[in-house]
Formats: sequence, structure tokens, C-alpha cells
Amino acid sequence: MRTMTIAALLAALIIFSGCETPGLPTYPVQGQVQFEDGTPVRSGYVETISREHRVNARGKIQRDGSFELTTFHEADGAVAGPHDVIVVQFLGSEKASQINHDHGEVVSTRFADYAQSGLSMNVHEQQDNHCVLTVSKARH
Repeated sequence: MRTMTIAALLAALIIFSGCETPGLPTYPVQGQVQFEDGTPVRSGYVETISREHRVNARGKIQRDGSFELTTFHEADGAVAGPHDVIVVQFLGSEKASQINHDHGEVVSTRFADYAQSGLSMNVHEQQDNHCVLTVSKARH
């Protein structure tokens, strides 16, 4: 029984250690998400996918519209090269709307779809990777 438990632990370690793609360094990426009028998007997530390596990076949008990307480890950035980008917001149900949340304006849902967002960024190895993403408000 004990041998089986050790074998299961070793298998789990091998599986989970494979989540990181070897040989792909990441570079810090920070940015700002704003509406066309310059006001910050106050909630949601920015997600990118590397066109070359198909590796995702993700960052939570802060109340001031800023974000920092994570790929493998907290705030490690993204892999170098061009990325397609989406901005995703999770909106509550009818019951959740009874609670007074101040999430700011809502982003048009087209920005949550890689095929429709039109957003991109290029991550550089030796440069400051700061990008500004401009999105439209949802129509009410």
C-alpha cells in the first residue's frame, strides 16, 4: 500500500511539473486597460496567447485599470513575441445585482473573443513591456 502511495505521489509530481514549458523565458508585462474616452476599466482580466508558442498569460485588472501579466509564476510576465489579447469581465446574475458593487462601466463582449477583439501586444526581451489596451463600452 505504501509503495502505491509513493508511486502516486511521484506520478503527480511529474504531471504537475510538466505545466511549465521548458526553455521559454518570460518578461515582465504591465499595462493599462481604458475605454475610448480614457477612463479606466475597473474590473476583469486581461488574457493573452502567444502566436508562436500558444502559451497564455493572464492578469487581473485593478480599479485604476492597471494589470500585470502572469504565465508560470506570479507576475513573471509573458513569453516574447506577438500575442493576441482579450479583456474578460465576469458579470453577476440578477441576485448579484441586488448587491451594490461598483465595477465601473462594462466592456463590450466582443473584447472577450480572440477572433473579434482586435487587441494585440508584442512582448520584447530587452525593453519595458508596458501596453495600453483601449476598448469600447457595452451598449445598454
